[in-house]
Amino acid sequence: MIDYKSPNGAEHFVNTYADMILRICLTYSLNKADAQDICQEIYIKLFKGGYRFGSHAQEKAFIAKAAANACKDMLRSCWFKERRNTDFILDKAEEKSGEPELKSVLEHIPAKYREAVYFYCYEGYDINETAEIIGRSADCVKKRLSRAREMLRKELETII
Repeated sequence: MIDYKSPNGAEHFVNTYADMILRICLTYSLNKADAQDICQEIYIKLFKGGYRFGSHAQEKAFIAKAAANACKDMLRSCWFKERRNTDFILDKAEEKSGEPELKSVLEHIPAKYREAVYFYCYEGYDINETAEIIGRSADCVKKRLSRAREMLRKELETII
């Protein structure tokens, strides 16, 4: 069991979960600074909450779900909606700077499809686990994955 109130707990959290939280935030089109804020919020939640997990998988699922929920909360906030207008200019400049990568292709599909793709393909969760993390039914996740594949196929055809 990891004690998140110890210095070793903080180090374990950063080394084990910071990259995953960053990738989840990028899936929701958040930037690195937002991801760092969310990472810090989740650690504080663990620090104050005194959570105990039976296994590494439970701990990882809890943190993934907390990150997804924090991203959704941030996207709904008034502060974020106001700030997003200036981020659009930076995103467009970044897109023009070279060959399209998978990240830029994924940015062309809606966030609700990106989150399903991320948890299923990149984190390796099955459909039921993905459904639990994003708060939807397994059938909804299957449909979103199917639609995301079709959107990605069309997007890649225009590039190639």
